[in-house]
Amino acid sequence: DGTQELTNLQRLKPTMSINELPKYLKRAETARKRGDINGVLHNLNKLNKKAPPAELLYKAGTMLMEIKQFTKAISFLTKATEKNSQSATIQYALGNAYYFNQEVESAATCYQQALSIDPKHAESLHNLGIINRDQGLREQAITNFVAAVDSNPQYQQAYHNLFNELNLSGQTDLIIQYGLRAIEHLPQDHLSFWHLGNSYTHKANFKEAIDCYQKSIQINSKFLDAHSNLAIVLETTGNQQQAIDHCKIVLKQVPNHLSALKTMAACVENPQESKGIYDKVLTLAPNDVTATFNLATLLHRIGDFDAAITYYIRTLELSPGVVEAYDNLSKLLSPEQFQRQYEQSILSLLEDNSVSDENKGHLYFSMARAFDKSDNYSEALRCYTQANKLRRCENISERISSSFYLKHILEHYPLDYRPDLKMEEASHIPIFIIGMPRSGTTLMEQVLCTHDE
Repeated sequence: DGTQELTNLQRLKPTMSINELPKYLKRAETARKRGDINGVLHNLNKLNKKAPPAELLYKAGTMLMEIKQFTKAISFLTKATEKNSQSATIQYALGNAYYFNQEVESAATCYQQALSIDPKHAESLHNLGIINRDQGLREQAITNFVAAVDSNPQYQQAYHNLFNELNLSGQTDLIIQYGLRAIEHLPQDHLSFWHLGNSYTHKANFKEAIDCYQKSIQINSKFLDAHSNLAIVLETTGNQQQAIDHCKIVLKQVPNHLSALKTMAACVENPQESKGIYDKVLTLAPNDVTATFNLATLLHRIGDFDAAITYYIRTLELSPGVVEAYDNLSKLLSPEQFQRQYEQSILSLLEDNSVSDENKGHLYFSMARAFDKSDNYSEALRCYTQANKLRRCENISERISSSFYLKHILEHYPLDYRPDLKMEEASHIPIFIIGMPRSGTTLMEQVLCTHDE
């Protein structure tokens, strides 16, 4: 996800060149380069006896951190702060030494001390964010990361950690706000474009999402998550072949990449090929809810109703909140069986404030269908009425997705399309079968779907 932990931070270098350092520090540096830890410790101990100034103690402390001698680093850096109590850089380094030594509270105290000296010390702000994040204090962490990028608009690592925390807290608009700032200051940061693309996808701004994913890939063509997420958006907007192309790029490198496999299964036209891909996903990840539900809908579509019921039931065992599964089971099960197995679950979801109006609409439709089948028309009417009220608040992403689909249809069948004039050119002439509600249209669809073509 692009997050780099505290241990990977670039540490600030002292201004003094190595030629000006005392001989013991130069010898320690030479020993460090050849991997001689004992040589480093021997020479730094000799240096320590010479009462060196704060800058040399700082250099020694950072060298000790390089060889993971954190306790000794704390000792040297503490002496450095005693000799120069107004250096935010030394306080920051001491905070790192405490953090690596798993003394988190002491680390936080040092970072705060650095900020009392320099309130815009971006690295200390960022590392406080890491500590708050690790302690589950997400809002404080977000505040720290925001302050870090405000202090240093080119702080790539702080942007990435900020995006991760904003994503976990569902603050998509802020990701877009800071993502646009990130790509302005870091135009070659493929991860910022990727995060921005994810947020645009979440808001159903598919054109912007596609642009961001393509830019991320342009910067780093081997970034598979950008290919995978771009494929999802392309499939959503009806560009199946382009989606397949990006899935193939991912699967060539990672044959068992679950997201790419699921997108590929959704794109391929052959139902048996699609089923085979979903079977592979469920072999790799038996509890994958998306693959289980999508396989159920595929089986439903091709007329394998018993298998579809099995996978819809499995979907609800894995995730009782997949409301479309209730809707489809209400079409396949007897009303008595459906109400017996799922009425209480549906009623609980309808009382749950975290369930969206759109999903509650699906639940009311499924209950209405069961009541209708069992001739309980008054309850069916009540549920249909509630469902219709909620469906008027349809999710914007569904409307936009539908608009892409309709645009795709119009590109192939414009308003002046005359199939009778193109019979010699066309392999298929579309036939539309329509009917009034309750006249057998569902049964007709299911019968037709059992045909191989």
